[in-house]
Amino acid sequence: MNDQFEGGCLCGAVRFVATGQPKWVAWCHCQSCRKHSGAPVSVFAAFERTAYVVTKGGITKFNSSPGTRRGFCGKCGSTLTCESDRLPTETHFHVGAFDQAARLPPTRHIPPRSACCGYTWATPKLEIRDQSPPAREPGKVYSAASLIGSTGLRLPGGRSNRLAGS
Repeated sequence: MNDQFEGGCLCGAVRFVATGQPKWVAWCHCQSCRKHSGAPVSVFAAFERTAYVVTKGGITKFNSSPGTRRGFCGKCGSTLTCESDRLPTETHFHVGAFDQAARLPPTRHIPPRSACCGYTWATPKLEIRDQSPPAREPGKVYSAASLIGSTGLRLPGGRSNRLAGS
């Protein structure tokens, strides 16, 4: 198995290579991660800080909260890393920044109501069942109802976001 994971930002100004298997790959639901990525959840791969090198450009870092630094591309703004004083030997890379993200499937969730990056869970608990439809065919037209009603999310109280008939 190839133990090198290459990645970078959207514009190509930053490139990096992580070597070896990650310590863990997990979904994080904390408010800090949501705000940094603009997404309801982020997936991180944890590598030892000594296990990666920046091969092009540089990762710009921002002190997002006491003891936590968020890394991004200073040119295009792509979300890249998170480092914390609580885990001083690790760098957490956003899985989407890797060229072959599918090689890094998440195996756990950062548990709800636990501390992550200095913040705690602050959104309603959602039961996520991955019932995503297969990839869409290029050029084929799909109804909005078939696209919106396919996420498989369960809302508090067991209600589904699925549309009737989808």
